[in-house]
Amino acid sequence: NLSHAFEVTDMVVEATPQDHPDRAACLNNVGNWLGTRSDRTGSMHGFNRAVEVADMAVEATPQDHPDRAGRLNNLGYWLGRRFERTKAIGDLERSIFSFRQGWECRSAPPSIRIRLAREVASYLASQSDWEEYHTRS
Repeated sequence: NLSHAFEVTDMVVEATPQDHPDRAACLNNVGNWLGTRSDRTGSMHGFNRAVEVADMAVEATPQDHPDRAGRLNNLGYWLGRRFERTKAIGDLERSIFSFRQGWECRSAPPSIRIRLAREVASYLASQSDWEEYHTRS
C-alpha cells in the first residue's frame, strides 16, 4: 500500500535525530526512494515528498562537504522530474539552480561536478535560455 510506504518513510525522517552524523545520507536515500517509487506510480504526493526530503538532505549537508554536490544533483533531478509533469517553471528554475550550486562545489569529485554542469547546459538548451542565463551569471 503506497500510503503506508509514505507513512513509513515519514517515520524514518522523523526518527533520525537532527544532529545525527548520518542524517543527511539517510534523507538523501529516502528522497531517492520516494522519487523512484513515484516515477513508477505517478504519485504527485510522492514527487512532492521526494523534493521536500531531498531539500532536507541538502540543508543537512555542510557547504564544504564532498557529498553536497551529489545531494544537490538529486534535488535538481527530482525537481526536474516534477517539472516534466506539472510544467511549473519554479521547479525548472530551482532544478537549474540546484545543479548550478552542485557544479560550483569545489570539494566534490570532478566527475560529479562535470555531470552537474552537463545537466545545467541540457536544461538551458531545452528551454532555449542559454544566452540569457549565461549573461546573468
